[in-house]
Amino acid sequence: MKNRLFVGNLSVSTEELDLRNAFSPFGELLSLTLVRDRETSQSRGFGFIEFRSSDDAARAQRALDGQGLKGHSIVVSAARDRRDG
Repeated sequence: MKNRLFVGNLSVSTEELDLRNAFSPFGELLSLTLVRDRETSQSRGFGFIEFRSSDDAARAQRALDGQGLKGHSIVVSAARDRRDG
């Protein structure tokens, strides 16, 4: 899962297109998920981006971690597997 990134500290006004525009210059994106509240559909402030290449994901992480997006300094890190329990 080295090609999948966690993106946190997103503004509630961040949309999928904002993430796509920020991350796509680093390589081909396989998936992009902005996590939303089920009741309000408002962003929960984080999401996940999967690149085709782990090298592209690493470059994006180095370049974008701590950078500004819609007024927030975003956190970009390698996504971890979700564990039950």
